[in-house]
Amino acid sequence: MIALKKTIETEPAAMCHDFLAFASDQQTADTITRGAESEGIVDDCVIRASFDEALESLAGMPTPSILVVDLGASSDIMADVSRLAEVCDAGARVILLGCVNDLRIYRDVIAAGVADYLIKPFTYHDFSACLQRTRPPLDSARAPVAAETPSRTDAVCVIGVRGGVGASTLAANAAWFAAEQAQKNVTLIDMDLTFGTQALILDVDPGGGLSDAMREPGRMDELFVKRASVTLGEKFRVMASETDPAKGDMADAAAFAELLEFVRQDSDLVIVDVPRSCAVAHPAMLDAFTRIVLVAEPSLAAMRDAVRLATLAGAVNPGADISVALSRQGIAPKEELSRKTFEDGSGLKIAACVPFEPRTAMRAEAEGKCIVQAHPRSKLGRALVPVAELICGQERKTGGGLFAKFKRAPKTGAPLEGH
Repeated sequence: MIALKKTIETEPAAMCHDFLAFASDQQTADTITRGAESEGIVDDCVIRASFDEALESLAGMPTPSILVVDLGASSDIMADVSRLAEVCDAGARVILLGCVNDLRIYRDVIAAGVADYLIKPFTYHDFSACLQRTRPPLDSARAPVAAETPSRTDAVCVIGVRGGVGASTLAANAAWFAAEQAQKNVTLIDMDLTFGTQALILDVDPGGGLSDAMREPGRMDELFVKRASVTLGEKFRVMASETDPAKGDMADAAAFAELLEFVRQDSDLVIVDVPRSCAVAHPAMLDAFTRIVLVAEPSLAAMRDAVRLATLAGAVNPGADISVALSRQGIAPKEELSRKTFEDGSGLKIAACVPFEPRTAMRAEAEGKCIVQAHPRSKLGRALVPVAELICGQERKTGGGLFAKFKRAPKTGAPLEGH
């Protein structure tokens, strides 16, 4: 709920919208209109206006329940937020649209009480997802699903803070462990649609269902999701893809949210392998998870990137339980950062450690099996069990959230930008 309030009360206007949007250009107006219509908002409530014109209009009317304001090409976002505060009633939920792509600005805007901040240009799927986060869907038939799903199904995200740290291996082993040892119905989703390795690790044909779901979310239903999955045993299914690199980034936050809604209906646990490039390009995707596990290696670069991704995840999803798993420990004992050095330098507590044992990992890969399945008695296999328990939530600690994992506020570095 926004912490903005008019300093002078105005008389109610003849008509008060539940939703109203001001767009500075036609393309943005069209995108907002399409996204609003997808959420059941069909009134003519999108107005072409500059930021100054929007302020003038808002000063003379009650603030709508949901207000969208386009800042245009403004570079002084926080000054504009202060001006907007003078013409908004308390309790309104405000979505800002702007061109400044800076995580620090995003955090400041959210701290000021703004509900969400979208970077232009954006798709109508992005705006639709933003509306879903801002308020319950207008279609009452969909509300019970959204309300019940999070309580029934855990969704956990695994992100490698740098390439090659073993995040996909940890996610695959955790999924197999949860299905076979914890006897949960598990769905593993590989969101690296082009170069993902979950299908390779588990020796399955990825198919094209996941990429189809991202490209045409309107086709999704329970049958479509089941056909897009590969079943491994009674309780384990995988969704992966290997798209043509020439097609570029096919991930879509709104499409993913819709996919997750269907997957959760018959899963006890959903584990999503999210490449860091996807997390940065589509940060709204992180809002869906109850737990986020960052996988790092004992290097200075990984320590820096763990802090930056933890800050991003905490800003997007402050209620998530964010943990760090340190992988490839022992790869260079004399040169690598110690656990204590990593924790002291980042301000992040390490929840689990995984040793560097490439021979075991390569043998399991050649066999097309998970390490905890093929070599459970190996040093690496034994070390992966507590990591799997961490990902599955079996050792979940109370008081979740980003700052529950911080010993002190991390040092801020260069702004982390989306693409």
